[in-house]
Amino acid sequence: MSFALAAGLIGVACGGETPEPKPPAPPPVATTTPPPAPTATEAAAPAAPQKSMPEMQAEAIKVMTDGFVAGDAKKVASIYADDAVMMMPGMPEAKGRAAIEKDTAQFFAAVSKLKMAATRVFTKDDTVIAEWAMNGVHTGDFMGVKATEKPVGWHGATLMKFNKDGKVTEDHTYFNMPTMMAQIGAIKGMKARAVPELPASPEMVTFKAGDKDAAHKALVEKMNGAMASKKEADFVGGLADNIEWDDVAAPGPTKGKDGAKKYFKMFTAAFGDMKSDKQDVWVFGDYVVQETKWTATHKGTFMGIPATKKPVTMHGLDVMKVEGDKIVKGWSYDNGAELMMQIAPEKMGPKPGDAKAAPKADAKAAPKAAAKPAPKK
Repeated sequence: MSFALAAGLIGVACGGETPEPKPPAPPPVATTTPPPAPTATEAAAPAAPQKSMPEMQAEAIKVMTDGFVAGDAKKVASIYADDAVMMMPGMPEAKGRAAIEKDTAQFFAAVSKLKMAATRVFTKDDTVIAEWAMNGVHTGDFMGVKATEKPVGWHGATLMKFNKDGKVTEDHTYFNMPTMMAQIGAIKGMKARAVPELPASPEMVTFKAGDKDAAHKALVEKMNGAMASKKEADFVGGLADNIEWDDVAAPGPTKGKDGAKKYFKMFTAAFGDMKSDKQDVWVFGDYVVQETKWTATHKGTFMGIPATKKPVTMHGLDVMKVEGDKIVKGWSYDNGAELMMQIAPEKMGPKPGDAKAAPKADAKAAPKAAAKPAPKK
């Protein structure tokens, strides 16, 4: 807006003299009115609040689950950081989002009509541990076996680490690959587990410190130490008389301490120099979760396979339910193929990349996985 300048009359008589006329006033100068200061209602809108870690984790898990159901590898890979690492025992690591997308796409090419749901989810800070069930149809080449159109499915567990932006930086996924191999007829003689039903909703368990945490952790650590020291009493001492343990690498769950003793004797005889290279333990109230890595030498007969003297490495994740001072139930997630590929790869059916029809019924049977009532890693 422009304003005119008003000219004032100056009439000053001084000494009776008529003052000299003043020069004419300069022309008015155009000006622009400065914009008014912003009012409170016009202030810039505040930035959206940063989502909490639990919110970002829940969002990522939903995106991943939706991606599996849709068979969309890019969508699944979108939850990972650019430099993320995915580890599955018995398989090469996938390093980087692009590699994870590629591996996921290969899986989707072999199994379609996927459905996936979590059974139990544990959360603590940047860590999420999810037990899950999955089923689908074998519609493409898998580990050297051509499509059979058979229904397949299994239970598994995944541990994920998140960065501050809600992206997954580490993924450790555990499931028993021979389960699917048996379901499609690639390992004759091995009893295949039934395709699992999916749960309606998961049990959610969030970390909260408790006064029994130290005792529960010590209970599990003592059991692990008994494997290395060959002390059977310490191994079964922390188990309830009615202990029930479900290892995904076994045909089904086992019950009672007798099964625990049988497992202990078989495993320590075959791998007498077992050593725990890694043992991460989390306590979530009445649940204890552990991720382990064991190394040993195959020194004795194991599941019908004579000693090979080969060094072996075994990874796994266990979930245990504690009541009082005893473990009453356990679940173990591992890949039986990881160990078998180290001591008897010929028992694992067709080799990856050698796509063949599923073996006929007279194919040589592979040894059954031993039922496990306690952690074996």
